[in-house]
Amino acid sequence: MDAEGHIRPAGPQTPARRFLRWFENSFSIVCLTAMSLLPLVEIVTRKFFNWGVPGSQLIVQHLTLVIAFLGAALAARDGRLLRLATASRLLGQRTLRVTTIFADAVGAGVTAALCYGSWQFVQVERASGGLLVGNFPRWAVEAVMPVGLALV
Repeated sequence: MDAEGHIRPAGPQTPARRFLRWFENSFSIVCLTAMSLLPLVEIVTRKFFNWGVPGSQLIVQHLTLVIAFLGAALAARDGRLLRLATASRLLGQRTLRVTTIFADAVGAGVTAALCYGSWQFVQVERASGGLLVGNFPRWAVEAVMPVGLALV
């Protein structure tokens, strides 16, 4: 943990880690770009060509889900998850350490429960056979929830 209270990743920055970091960042940029451009393409095609992008609203909604959980995983990777900073100013160093461990344990428990619940949700969605666009299964995108929570 550094002076600002951020947890730094352990271990050396190997080429594989650098590539994975680049891929995660690039994937998030692609998702954000698609979320921004898809409604614009929808507007232009409806105005000038009288047709739209099939399922664009659903795609943007599911990309929002992907970005939310990917963003949480990236924040956890960089040790930048939100934390109450007021306690660090009010408590002594030893008390702060104990309360930080307790808060982290509670957070881990809540995250584990959410991960389990989202896994159950994805299983129900998979069994229902719902499709997002074309023949693409909805559960495949929603699987980002348990994966993202497991990474946190």
